[in-house]
Amino acid sequence: MDQAKEIVARVFDIPLRDVTDDLSRETFEKWTSLNHLLLVSELETELGIEFTTEEVLRIRNFGDIEQIVLSKSRR
Repeated sequence: MDQAKEIVARVFDIPLRDVTDDLSRETFEKWTSLNHLLLVSELETELGIEFTTEEVLRIRNFGDIEQIVLSKSRR
């Protein structure tokens, strides 16, 4: 999950320590719809995974990202 955390920090231009499970679209103003798509694209490219449309829509916070990425790494 460290790599996903680093990607989130870079996309949102925030310190790594600020990337917690609670970092969410509802409470973090830099998490715009455009940055959401950029984040998904960066995660897919750097982690070598693909998100389904349902998964993209389900992501509301970093905890959701962790769960989805973890589920894909088990496959």
